[in-house]
Amino acid sequence: MKKQEQHQDWVPLRSRHIPTLWPIIGYWAWSVRDYLGVGKGIVLSVWDHGDFTTIWQQHAVDAMGRTMIARCLKGIGELDHIRQTAMVSGEKVVRSARVFADRVEMASLDEFHSFFSECTALWADFTRDNMLYWLFASDVLTQEIEKQLQRFDVESRQDIMHTMSLSSVESYSLKEEQEFARLVADVRSTGIGSKSARDGIQIFSEKYIWLPYEYVGPKIWDVDAVRARIIEALEKEYSVNDEDNVLELQRACIAGHGLSTEIINLFQILRMFTIMQDDRKIYMTRFCYYFDHSILAELARRLDIPLVHARYIDPDLLKQHIARKTNLADCVRTRAEFVMTINSDAEGRVYYDGEEGREKLRALGVVLHEPERTEEVRGQVAYPGKVRGSVRIFKTSSDKVEFHEGDILITGMTTPDFVTIIKKAGAIITDEGGILCHAAIVSREMKKPCIIGTKIATKIFKDGDRVEVDAERGIVKKIS
Repeated sequence: MKKQEQHQDWVPLRSRHIPTLWPIIGYWAWSVRDYLGVGKGIVLSVWDHGDFTTIWQQHAVDAMGRTMIARCLKGIGELDHIRQTAMVSGEKVVRSARVFADRVEMASLDEFHSFFSECTALWADFTRDNMLYWLFASDVLTQEIEKQLQRFDVESRQDIMHTMSLSSVESYSLKEEQEFARLVADVRSTGIGSKSARDGIQIFSEKYIWLPYEYVGPKIWDVDAVRARIIEALEKEYSVNDEDNVLELQRACIAGHGLSTEIINLFQILRMFTIMQDDRKIYMTRFCYYFDHSILAELARRLDIPLVHARYIDPDLLKQHIARKTNLADCVRTRAEFVMTINSDAEGRVYYDGEEGREKLRALGVVLHEPERTEEVRGQVAYPGKVRGSVRIFKTSSDKVEFHEGDILITGMTTPDFVTIIKKAGAIITDEGGILCHAAIVSREMKKPCIIGTKIATKIFKDGDRVEVDAERGIVKKIS
């Protein structure tokens, strides 16, 4: 590892609360170099009391991003095929977890191990087919688009960026909201106790029970939760924003600004990345519902350990436990406090638990600093607007946080399960994300002021802070 320890161009790529190794341990478990011709370098993943940070080498991120953009431009007519390939991989991941969850109570520990290994391989395929595109190429793509738009004035640039980044494919969040709105309208006319309402609630729950689960739940849309959500919606006018005719808006934008084929192609890639990121969140949430809610819960019961510890079991650790070569309970208890991994094309993924992990991180020259105290943060505007309100911090959408109409939602990154919260929010602020992220997609669909990629908003502000959100300039600041 001595050569590796000399690298200093570390950059945090993602950082949020994800208190589980799964499905992250499968994300880069394959040879990027064999697939792309450029290596992934050294990838560090850190879990500190459930707060996850993935740290990459900047030169590898840049090289992978440029390679993916070049690949997409060369195959500009095949973008839909790229997405369809990724969706097939995503369905395989979900199907594997669903099938094993159905028989999990009868499975032996050896079968658990085989399933874990299978999941790691399937997630590797899905990462290659989906995440590899938007995760690395989005920043390079945005920079190239901004360079191409320099000849336009500020107002024109904003109009082009907003209009041309809209996708004509609805996000999964919006589809679910539209279906729920129709269910609310039916219940409003027939009554909450009617057979039609009961049947509608049952069907909706069966279809979407997993949607609010994200990585570790525990929230689900079971019948009781859907019924409670409908009762809340009946107390006010419930609707979904009218849809814009996206294709018509974009045709007018292209003609009005005289956009070149080069710019049009770049935006076509950007929109495809946006859809693929939404796809990934849906497959990930469906997988985690079966995996965490059923499979890990049963394994935790079988091993007589807490579920919060079972989330840190990897295939090798389970294999060692089966062979009676390790004290699994002690290991996962330590990992739940702190664990880091080093993943490289040459050596695969290596785990370092507890203090050994902290020492390895220091040896690699990585220091995860707490941000300095400040009264304001800056980020990228996803949807414009200005608003004031009280801050509510969410690590996940399942957090027990009292959220009122007009409150300011601050979180690491939104996922489809946040939509019921977002509908109430005065504005959305995230630590992570670029123009392709879920918060950006949903804010444009719901026309909510949104600032993304602040990096530190969840650490700077606290519940109850009064803030001004200036989503014209990308600034959030405390006010008296």
